[in-house]
Amino acid sequence: MKVHEKQPTRYGKKFKIKKHDRVLILTGIFKGKVATVTRVDKEKDRVLLSGIPAVIRHTKPNPVLAPEGELHRTRSVHISNVALFVEQDGKNLPSKIRIEKTEGKRLRVLKKTNATVNEEQRYA
Repeated sequence: MKVHEKQPTRYGKKFKIKKHDRVLILTGIFKGKVATVTRVDKEKDRVLLSGIPAVIRHTKPNPVLAPEGELHRTRSVHISNVALFVEQDGKNLPSKIRIEKTEGKRLRVLKKTNATVNEEQRYA
């Protein structure tokens, strides 16, 4: 193995943003919009979001591959460009997350307000 190559980790990458979280988009043309995470791709460090317009791919007619016309694909965003958020004074403010262990459980806590991210809030 070469010196500059990364060694594989035992458990893979760990992200603090999970599926079904409501996140705030920090950069790009949808900056400030709120979306829901539908899938986390740990290999590419990206998340698939619903709640923002899909990417439209225009295709030529091809009998082997796909039909002609518009194909709508869900949009993926790099995980560093989204964050969990806190609503304060009618504004959505991004917040970092810390992990606290209490009674054998791992809780995700928002640093701005010290509020926990509950499972009930994720699916709302």
